[in-house]
Amino acid sequence: MKKLIPQLLLVLALLLSPSAPALFAQDGAGEAADTSEIPPPVAELEAIIEEFGNREASEGQASRALVDEFFGRIDQLLEKYAGDRSEGVAHVAFARAFMLFELRGDAERAIELLSAIPKDFPDTEIAAHIPTVLARLDERIAQASSGHAPDSSR
Repeated sequence: MKKLIPQLLLVLALLLSPSAPALFAQDGAGEAADTSEIPPPVAELEAIIEEFGNREASEGQASRALVDEFFGRIDQLLEKYAGDRSEGVAHVAFARAFMLFELRGDAERAIELLSAIPKDFPDTEIAAHIPTVLARLDERIAQASSGHAPDSSR
């Protein structure tokens, strides 16, 4: 398996940046979130990503077993916060769906998980941006199946 954890760290950094909602909104109308305090679920997700990034670096590659363990830890984190409908847990759910697509290439399951976010986390900024995220994911899938490289300038 190719090295993907550094890419995921970048995605997580972008997701947690003050301009995160604006990354998904084409019109730039999203207000910057107050990121002076990272929610506990997001801090725990960052720690998991860092741990597995370090393990991948020491092993030289992301093995299937390591990726499976990584997703197991993310699932445990979501179970820990079951019933919590906060923005922080919505970020973890979004990151899990996105990483499922990036690491395993499971677009169908990623779309299913992303589509559930507005129902599971209805009053969050992440939920408000899911339609745009799904449209962009559909574009990536279409580009990949047509053999064209995705436009990374967006």
